[in-house]
Amino acid sequence: MGEYSQPPSPQRLTRIEQLTRFRDTCHLYLQTHDGRIERWTGLSSKDGSILSVVYLGNRSAVEKRHHDYLFSLLFIDGQAAREQAGDCAPRDFSARAAELASKADLLIIDQNRRARFQPPRGEWLRARISARMVFELHPGEDWEAVQKRFKSQSRNLRRMRRYGLQPRITNSPEDFEFFYDRMYLPLIQSRHSSYVKIDSKETMKGYFQHGFLLQVLSADGEPVAADLLMPDQAMLFNVGGGVKDADPEWFQRGVLSAAYYFQIQWAHQNGFHYLDAGPAHPLVNNGIFNHKLLWGMQPVDDWRESNDWTFWVPDGSQAAFRWLAENRFDSRFVSLHGDTIQRLYRPDAGEGQGQSVASPTVGATAG
Repeated sequence: MGEYSQPPSPQRLTRIEQLTRFRDTCHLYLQTHDGRIERWTGLSSKDGSILSVVYLGNRSAVEKRHHDYLFSLLFIDGQAAREQAGDCAPRDFSARAAELASKADLLIIDQNRRARFQPPRGEWLRARISARMVFELHPGEDWEAVQKRFKSQSRNLRRMRRYGLQPRITNSPEDFEFFYDRMYLPLIQSRHSSYVKIDSKETMKGYFQHGFLLQVLSADGEPVAADLLMPDQAMLFNVGGGVKDADPEWFQRGVLSAAYYFQIQWAHQNGFHYLDAGPAHPLVNNGIFNHKLLWGMQPVDDWRESNDWTFWVPDGSQAAFRWLAENRFDSRFVSLHGDTIQRLYRPDAGEGQGQSVASPTVGATAG
């Protein structure tokens, strides 16, 4: 693969931000006629109290199954009454939300971030839906220094070595077929099938034609996990990964940790400055988000996601506040309004200090 370009200039980062805003604006105007409203009532995943939720989402949200993910978070075992409340154009979300506010503990508005919903009363939290998890490789940094940044993974790395796991790069079409059918699909279907959109084989094959597979091999040379990687100048993108047949034995043997290790190592050896290890929901109790943080990755705004979430508590529902307290977002990805919600993120805040607190902007990285 050879040496790639230097880190992106400030001008390039500015251009990325401009293109992101243009993309968001295009999505906003292309989706003015498509939206959905749902009503959910069930036992809160926080404490089992009754929680009534109204969800309003645009077409992009529905296609990406945001509503299914939120539903799985909100209720015990993702079980609750779920009622379709009709279609609604995103331009009418504000009016419809105001009409439905008296019937819900919590309203969630899932729409283009360029058309932010402004609640007329109560308290609210606006959050980014996803963050890209990026590992930065500094110019001139030796491998020993890189490894110190994920020294918390030493136990997992010892396990990787104990089982003799090794990396292999492949561009074989047969290996791609095996990856998609026996690794990628089984992993998603076993862990995230209720709320994750699965990329088609043709879509993944398009990425593969511009990239390669980094396989994790067992001690006897059998491919047991793999990630589809795609280079773009100074950035190495992880497009998706999988584990053979989603077999729990391979998880126990540390193949996921091995995959992260080999990706970072390969990016370092081949002159990349960034490894984009994919998206994660920036929730402080999200396992994927926290695991990637432990590998020394940093979250940046996901420029591929045009929506954000607004969580509106119109009438001070304690059940809603308790759920929001249990499911806090990384404070770098939120803006807040209201004393109760502000204290969830800034415990030292006093009464009357929660009128509007915006988090620092998290900019895009190279892409």
